[in-house]
Amino acid sequence: MTKKLQPDDYRSLTFDCYATLIDWESGITNCPQPILTRHDVHVIDEFVLELFGAIEPQVQAEGGLYAEVLEEVLHVAQSLYDDIAPASELGLDTVWINRTGTSAARSAPVESTWTFGSLRTFAEAIT
Repeated sequence: MTKKLQPDDYRSLTFDCYATLIDWESGITNCPQPILTRHDVHVIDEFVLELFGAIEPQVQAEGGLYAEVLEEVLHVAQSLYDDIAPASELGLDTVWINRTGTSAARSAPVESTWTFGSLRTFAEAIT
């Protein structure tokens, strides 16, 4: 059973930027296309996204900042694997912004505390 979202239970919200606040999938796949096309290079979007997904956790781990913001924090993110799972392991309540109805990147055996289809519906729920 999912608990009711109570905004007053939290002093802070943390947001993952890529895919949550920024539509990185479109940017990372569309922006290089004119250059690649000019050089007759064809790259499958899924390959680019998988490569980025493999590199991002290493970059996040170097900072290790999640552990410093545990008290009264609600973490809002789009990636189950890269964001919701690590935040959940640290004991944070989480909101999964599931825009597509599925995980855009790699999935993870984790459930978010709450799930919303967009940042707008999340914002409406907390205001």
